[in-house]
Amino acid sequence: MTIAKWVGHRDGGILIGKAYGHLADTQTKAAAQRVNFGPAILDEAVSY
Repeated sequence: MTIAKWVGHRDGGILIGKAYGHLADTQTKAAAQRVNFGPAILDEAVSY
């Protein structure tokens, strides 16, 4: 919607969504693959 405003579209982002939405899907899927819901191990918490 922000980009649609920047380029002067008055359709609320529908045209941009139709034209470029598939790119966002690709990015979203790639980002989702990098998510790790496992426990985080911080260097400070590791005892040697």
